[in-house]
Amino acid sequence: MQLFSVKEAAERWGISDVWLRELCRKGRVAPCDKVGGMWLIYGNSVLLDPHERHEFKAHKAQRNIVAREKPRL
Repeated sequence: MQLFSVKEAAERWGISDVWLRELCRKGRVAPCDKVGGMWLIYGNSVLLDPHERHEFKAHKAQRNIVAREKPRL
């Protein structure tokens, strides 16, 4: 699987790297991950339309809820 930096992916898609970072932050690029303060865009990533974005964020929120349910000591 290929991984691209924001700059490389922005050049491939013909958009600015600043705009691509904003799209990643808003959940409009899937899949992408933020690692160590840097966004990584997968080779098979796509820009989601507004309806898909909503479902994707809901799924991501569900994962975060499950992760937070660890017992506190």
